[in-house]
Amino acid sequence: MLPARKHVVEMRRCVIEPAHRGKFLLDGWERALAKVRDMGCELIAIDVRDDGPHELWRRLGFQSYGLLPDYARVAGRSISGHYMCARLDEIIEHHERTGSWLFTDEQPAAH
Repeated sequence: MLPARKHVVEMRRCVIEPAHRGKFLLDGWERALAKVRDMGCELIAIDVRDDGPHELWRRLGFQSYGLLPDYARVAGRSISGHYMCARLDEIIEHHERTGSWLFTDEQPAAH
């Protein structure tokens, strides 16, 4: 961990088995946020393909801060990628206020 970036955690890619999809929001997300808090981090950064679940991450409070046009190549096709981030305190505050992890029409604060 870089001393100047101790407040930032980069979430890595993962695959959720089909039988467990949808349950992630109920259990996994809360556990992941607890781990981020226990690590002393405040900002979560991810990168995700444009044809992937970037909309789900937006609904979980993340905002795009960059787009890489040739992020991935699949079957000869170029796919853009979103670089996204969210502040742990904003996600927690939203959940405490609404009872939901999902941001609907409400947008998280700009980073």
